[in-house]
Amino acid sequence: MIGFFLGFGFNAFIGIAGSLIVIFAICLSDSNDKSTVVIPHFYRLQWILLFHELHYFVYCYAVMLIAYQYSGAVGATMLFFLSWIAYVSSRKLFYKNISNYKKAFVFGHSILVILLVFIYFIPNMVIKIICWLLTGIGGTTEFCIGELETKAGQNAANHNCAENYGHIGGVLVAIFIVIITENLLSTVLIAGIFASIALILMFTKKEDIFDESM
Repeated sequence: MIGFFLGFGFNAFIGIAGSLIVIFAICLSDSNDKSTVVIPHFYRLQWILLFHELHYFVYCYAVMLIAYQYSGAVGATMLFFLSWIAYVSSRKLFYKNISNYKKAFVFGHSILVILLVFIYFIPNMVIKIICWLLTGIGGTTEFCIGELETKAGQNAANHNCAENYGHIGGVLVAIFIVIITENLLSTVLIAGIFASIALILMFTKKEDIFDESM
């Protein structure tokens, strides 16, 4: 979040140097299992997490650039900050006392898909921005995957792999899509597709089976 928030204030050289420093610091930490190399075995929950992460990272940078074109660096930064307020606060506001994590995820991602569709198809920029600010209501349900993995006793390393693959894969897909379409907004449509896949995989998941691969 801090990286996104400060992103417009740095040039490419500082960004690359900072990234290398962070990577080096992580690799020096023996206790951080996110820096280890593992061969993942994805069950359905990890596939859901992968598509959830893909949905966000395929469009988040593009939306920030659109906001930058519309409102400048300060405006884009503030809008991004506001979008994270919805993400951080929604868990306590809407999902505080839930017991069925599957239903909560399906509910949240249904809202998320609708908002992404609105962002792509509705031409009014103000409505697009409002929808973007509200996506955190659905995006925050990522925690449901972690809760279900804990309940199933699944390996945290697989969770980390799915998360990291989604982070990097989403950016690579975004670059490819923008090169092909020459349209930043097209990434939002792809994000809606990825979010829909995560929604369908969770919706069709059997309640009493936690070790299914897909």
